[in-house]
Amino acid sequence: MKRECLSLPFFIPKSMKISAIICSVVAFLMIGFLILSPTFLCSYGVDNQFSWTISALSHWILIILLLIPLFIVFNPWKKKLLNWITKLSITLLSLGSYFAMNPIYQGDYSKTGEPLSISKDNSLLNTILSQSPNFDGIVCIVSPGCPFCKIAARERLKVMKQRATDIDVAVFISATDSSAISYFISETDAPELTYFLVEEPEGMHALTLGSYPTFVYIKNKTILHKWSNDALGYPALDWIESGLN
Repeated sequence: MKRECLSLPFFIPKSMKISAIICSVVAFLMIGFLILSPTFLCSYGVDNQFSWTISALSHWILIILLLIPLFIVFNPWKKKLLNWITKLSITLLSLGSYFAMNPIYQGDYSKTGEPLSISKDNSLLNTILSQSPNFDGIVCIVSPGCPFCKIAARERLKVMKQRATDIDVAVFISATDSSAISYFISETDAPELTYFLVEEPEGMHALTLGSYPTFVYIKNKTILHKWSNDALGYPALDWIESGLN
């Protein structure tokens, strides 16, 4: 019995066979591009003011959409079971390859964090308000040598600032020497952020509990929310940019 190559479903006319094959090839190429460029759509979406969450999910959504025409037109075997096994294998391989290139971490889609209501008797808040009385936005508490702090500043805070939102974006450095600011900027290439140094460490330690980076949201001279590094997901970034509305 001869094997049929790219046998099409009965409802697709033969005149569409070439178009169906081209569609399959284009879909394969686009899926390959998305797998090999795992942050392309996310970066494009964030840079063009789309939601952080939608931008992060865009690769997954597009890969799934591209798999649909393959399910319709790609039938290389006579037996339906073999066709379904082939399609399922392609789906798992595509999604698995993308996940390997761009894994999802537990906190990537987290939003909750920890609600707070601190409006006095906190040295971190007092330091920030003494230098920026109308501060309204996000503060990242960092240690100068912390690699995760540098990633957060470069990939989250700097991008948020460049998105031209109406919130303030600042870094509170666990150091008293002003050279720590210059060092941190050189490591993150984020001079556009506002920087504060520790004056009294008690308020900072009360918020971080020794874990860096820690993020706090300040509005109306009150610390309203706190996130650890693994809890500041894409929904939380959207929430912050909306003023926690």
